[in-house]
Amino acid sequence: MKLTICVCIWACICAAAFSQSTSGTIRGVINDTDGGVPAIAFVQLKNTQTSGSSNAVGSASGQYSFTPVAAGNYELSVIVPGMKTFQRKGIVIRQGQTLEINVGMEDGPTLRTLGEDPAAIAAIFINRPPPPDGPTPRTTDGKPDFSGVWVGGPAAPELDVLPWAEALAKERTASNSADFPPSRCLPAGPVPLFGPGFFELVQSSKVLMMVFEEDTPGYRQAFLDGRVHPKDFGPTWLGHSTGTWDGDALVIDSVGFNDKGWLDFEGHPHTEALHVIQRIRRPNLGNLEIQITVDDPGTLRKPSTVIKTAALAPNDEIQEYICNENNKDVAHIVGK
Repeated sequence: MKLTICVCIWACICAAAFSQSTSGTIRGVINDTDGGVPAIAFVQLKNTQTSGSSNAVGSASGQYSFTPVAAGNYELSVIVPGMKTFQRKGIVIRQGQTLEINVGMEDGPTLRTLGEDPAAIAAIFINRPPPPDGPTPRTTDGKPDFSGVWVGGPAAPELDVLPWAEALAKERTASNSADFPPSRCLPAGPVPLFGPGFFELVQSSKVLMMVFEEDTPGYRQAFLDGRVHPKDFGPTWLGHSTGTWDGDALVIDSVGFNDKGWLDFEGHPHTEALHVIQRIRRPNLGNLEIQITVDDPGTLRKPSTVIKTAALAPNDEIQEYICNENNKDVAHIVGK
């Protein structure tokens, strides 16, 4: 009996020693431009060799930590609503090593003005009651029914862009995003459901309507009646979208875009060759899973896929948004 206990203890000690010797820790503190702590910070650590990722949220004191972290190569990204996304590539963690990576966030085009600061955004999108629980609702033909008002978090696609596109994005960032299309009441981008915020889905057997609260023109439509993309369509801001069912997943295929939109808030461009595929599932009453793939050989070295979630917001409604009424952005966004 004593021999068995000793063997077990020795095995535990060896396992712990092995874990310590083959893994490390990545930690740090997140601050804003004033040295304060953001109200909410989403942190992701991705292994560039395996594509596996871990997620964390900054603490009230701005601290984050990932442990144990297997030895290897990593990318660290931090998203604070209303600020520029932080990304650090080429991180190498060795056996038993602890890396301190402190993060200094930078202001985005909103400059954290009232109502667009991280605290206000967190109050709207983060500090919410949990979504309702229950089975997935279905239409009369047995398909999942996506209808409802939803609130989605941000999606941070990792875009492997060509040099010209990266240079243009850096130029736009350096100019404080002065030519950001929504600042002039133009569509935010070609990919619906990429960004955070409220949206409503209205579904019939022939079309899925997407209604957005803070976007121009405020809607998108995906035809579900079996039609194909017109050969002479576009180029347009919103493109042409068709949807087909793959089991319980709705696959939306979009083409026909112009090259005037931004792929993301960082200012990455796209060309008219852009092809967007969205795969939407409703695993239960209160949640959506949205997989978005963007492919543009004129801008990207390879297609990029990101997965985001949205929660049902049964007590909210889409509000009226008239961008060009009392628009004060243009006079203040002068760039550098």
